[in-house]
Amino acid sequence: MAAGGGISFYREISSMPKREPRKPTRPALNIQIRDARLAAGMTQRDLGAELKVAQRFIWGLESGEKEPNVRHLIAICEATGCEFLIDSETVMFTAPG
Repeated sequence: MAAGGGISFYREISSMPKREPRKPTRPALNIQIRDARLAAGMTQRDLGAELKVAQRFIWGLESGEKEPNVRHLIAICEATGCEFLIDSETVMFTAPG
């Protein structure tokens, strides 16, 4: 019990469970996003500026920390000149031309 008779909710930080980093659920898609950016000769900052997001967000997409939505995928393709195919099982980027 804490001073004054209340219950103490204090826990030492070292005893708190550590949060495991999120693992990419679609590493192939993340790699394809990076490859499309690089093929277009863009930096993460360049692509972020085109998408009106921070460079950190692009890093998150490429590392698997963030999940892209369809709007992101369309914007990435418009910015990099790539195309992508979506069906019920696959998302594939293809180089222009």
